[in-house]
Amino acid sequence: MKRIWILYAQEVKNTFHSLIAYIILAVFMAISSYFFVALVSSFSVLSQQWKSVPNAPQVAFNLTEMVLSALFVNVACLALFFSPILTMRSFSEEKRSGTLELLLTFPIRDHEVIFAKFFSNLTLYFLMILPLLLFPFLIRCVGGYFEWGAVLTGFVGLILLGACFIACGNFVSSLTGNQVISSILSFGILIILWMIGMLETFSDIPQAHWLTNFSIMEHYKSLAKGIVDLKDIAYYVFLTAFFLYATQLSLESRTLKR
Repeated sequence: MKRIWILYAQEVKNTFHSLIAYIILAVFMAISSYFFVALVSSFSVLSQQWKSVPNAPQVAFNLTEMVLSALFVNVACLALFFSPILTMRSFSEEKRSGTLELLLTFPIRDHEVIFAKFFSNLTLYFLMILPLLLFPFLIRCVGGYFEWGAVLTGFVGLILLGACFIACGNFVSSLTGNQVISSILSFGILIILWMIGMLETFSDIPQAHWLTNFSIMEHYKSLAKGIVDLKDIAYYVFLTAFFLYATQLSLESRTLKR
């Protein structure tokens, strides 16, 4: 555990010595803020328009569902694009420069290197999504009402989702020494896992509805709405563990080839 912590601290230090980390944080926050402003504006316009309709029935506009839950879903889509950028250097850069072979000759186990890189990337990802918690406070300051339980569930869901993305990206990064190829391949795998649930809509095969069980997005929709289902949590934990284990097999196969 001590060696994982030392490696993790070094990885975090290297990450924040790079300008790209700050660019990612700034761009991610800017786009997330745009989503928030757009959703709040849309909610305000719709509610005002509905009130101006004569004899319109009373409709309860749900701020939690129409703004915050929708924001988390949009941010999840955004994370799909940013995660491959976070992880493309994890192993690819070290393989290209030849430092990975040197690192693996040290008295350090493969899983310690894997966990150190995984948690360092997860730390950067967490810092990316952490400012999202400011938006509910802004809504509360102007008198808006929402369900804190749904907000926290959606945020925890984003962390679980990000863990899957990062584990997948690290695995792909361990397969190639080219950062661009690593980013493209990891994005390709994630987009397949993201969109596989849509095949039910476009397919006439009766068994197609089972594909939704493998969709990353379908499992997140419930969490974004504040619905906690152990099936969804187990899915993300299993998928993260699978990619971490696949990364270890990739490193072990490379060690055997030497």
